Amino acid sequence: ILVTGVQTCALPIFDACYWAFKNPAWIENAVPPLLGRKPDVTRLEQIVNYAQPPKGKEDKEPWVGLPDTMAENFAAQWYGYLDIHQPGNYTFYVEAEHLARLTVDDTRIIDISAETRVKGNEPQAEGIWESSEALYLFSGARSVNLQYVYKAAGSKACVLYYNGPDTDGEKRTIPAAVLQHKGIKNNAVIKQIGRASCRERV
Repeated sequence: ILVTGVQTCALPIFDACYWAFKNPAWIENAVPPLLGRKPDVTRLEQIVNYAQPPKGKEDKEPWVGLPDTMAENFAAQWYGYLDIHQPGNYTFYVEAEHLARLTVDDTRIIDISAETRVKGNEPQAEGIWESSEALYLFSGARSVNLQYVYKAAGSKACVLYYNGPDTDGEKRTIPAAVLQHKGIKNNAVIKQIGRASCRERV
C-alpha cells in the first residue's frame, strides 16, 4: 500500500477514500451515497486486492493503516484510470464480502447489494460474493470507480479483477502498471455485452 500526501499524475495508483459509519442501518442493504460525503481517511493505493484469508484466520483488525473505527461498518472507494492499450471486449469482476458497486467511464456495471445477493430465491447476506460484467472499451484511459461496504463478521475481502485483450484473456487483478492517477476520457464505452453475472463464491 502506498500512503502519501503528495499526488503525482504519473503515479500508477488509485485515489482511496474511507468512511466509518456509526449507524449500521445506513449500510445495511446497499452502498450508500458517498458523493459529497467527507471521507475520514484518504490515501493512495496501488491495487485493490484484499483477498479472502484462509478459513479460520479471518482478521478482526482494520486494514493496514486504517484506524480502529474501521474494523467494521465502513465504506471504501477507489478511483483511478485504467490504461487500455487494445480495444475490445473486457470483463470486470468484483469479489466482495458484503456490498460493492463498480462504475467504468460513468457507467455502473456491477452492483452487489441485498437485492442481488440471492441464491435459489434465498438472501445470502454473508460470505464472498462475485459479480461480473462484460463491455466493449476503446483504447485510452478509462475511469474506474469501485465502492465497497463492509459491515461486520466475515473476511473484509474485496478484490477487483479484469480480463480482455490486454490480459491475453486471463482473469487478473488490475495491477498498478496499468493504472493512471489522472486520465482523459477520449471515447465513451459504446456497449455492454450480455447481462451481469452474480454468484456466491465457494
